[in-house]
Amino acid sequence: MSASASTSNVMTPAGNVVLHIWPGAFGLASIEPTCLAAVLYLQLVIPGKFTVKESTTPDYSPNGQLPYLTHDLVTISSLSGIMTYVSGLPGSSKLDQHTSAKEKAQRTAWKAHAASTLGDLVAHTFYSSANYWKLIRPTLAKMMPIPQRYYVPNRIRELYKPRLEAVGLWPAENEASSEQSKLGASLLGRPPPLKDPKEVARNVFALEQTLEKARACLDTYKKLLNDHIFFDHEKLSTLDIIVAAHSLLLLNPPFPNPVLKDLIIESYPSLAVHARLVLSRAFPDPTISPLTYHKSSTNTWSALIPTFGSNMPKPEPSEIEKEYTKMRWVWTGLAIVSTVGYLWVNPPIVIVQLRDEEEEDRVESDEVGGMEDEDEEEVLADMETEDDGAAEAQAA
Repeated sequence: MSASASTSNVMTPAGNVVLHIWPGAFGLASIEPTCLAAVLYLQLVIPGKFTVKESTTPDYSPNGQLPYLTHDLVTISSLSGIMTYVSGLPGSSKLDQHTSAKEKAQRTAWKAHAASTLGDLVAHTFYSSANYWKLIRPTLAKMMPIPQRYYVPNRIRELYKPRLEAVGLWPAENEASSEQSKLGASLLGRPPPLKDPKEVARNVFALEQTLEKARACLDTYKKLLNDHIFFDHEKLSTLDIIVAAHSLLLLNPPFPNPVLKDLIIESYPSLAVHARLVLSRAFPDPTISPLTYHKSSTNTWSALIPTFGSNMPKPEPSEIEKEYTKMRWVWTGLAIVSTVGYLWVNPPIVIVQLRDEEEEDRVESDEVGGMEDEDEEEVLADMETEDDGAAEAQAA
């Protein structure tokens, strides 16, 4: 065996490593911060040795959330679990290998803090009224097949509502209704409704609260970064990846209401530079993506119908794909049987009932009319009898 072949075997993880993530947008590999962090981590640790499968249905994940990773018969969920597993693969780079036990504990706490606080800022920016209705909802809808695109984005937004309400970052109901009315007016070609001065004052107060919370979070990481290029001075760490993933989703999208984006660019340029640097380490050439993607499903009605095989050779499907195909067949069969049964049973009964009711109404109408005619004849006969009696009395 040659030296090059031996090196290749050592550097390549055994099996097929597949990372399942939310689809990408705005020039980034994923629209979700933990998914983006997972992509950045794998690209830095095992570059070119994994594939990406975009998904909008996290039901197959062990914890019901994206991202999750499959490697042969192994399935790992959560970002921390993925990082721990991938760091143990043959030939993987070790980002945090020189840290002590105390430093590892501190970095674990910092990573949890970043995912929570920066995650709140990303969720607020994405699902606040103006940004959600004009940018995020249309973007999510394009990623999803029919009919999920019509209701799933709103469900995702509602899932973030309790979290953002708890930290005071959920938009006020009057603000949300105002944005919906503006959107409806624009779609109908009507002028937008006039702003209520009280509503304007409430929105200004809510904006100041949001900026105050954002500054408190960003100040923390600005001080932690200090004058270094990474949080671990000159060494890239997993904390850098998590912070950069959230920062990039605050910087890259063209938000209609770029409040936090402008705040980072104007007041925290070191964090913006840090995020771009981490991205450039993972993807040196921004015009070329080194990621290998599995083919994603089409966003049409045909995605709901099982496809038949062809003569082209196909790889052996995984257990998840087999289960998904089986469920599609079950769903299609139930839909066909239900539709045929409904068309077979309901229309004749409805038609017969309508005809019977019309016939009964006509008969009742005829009977009522006949009774009225008989009553009129009896009244006329009685009147004639009374007239004859009166005439006979007069003659007598």
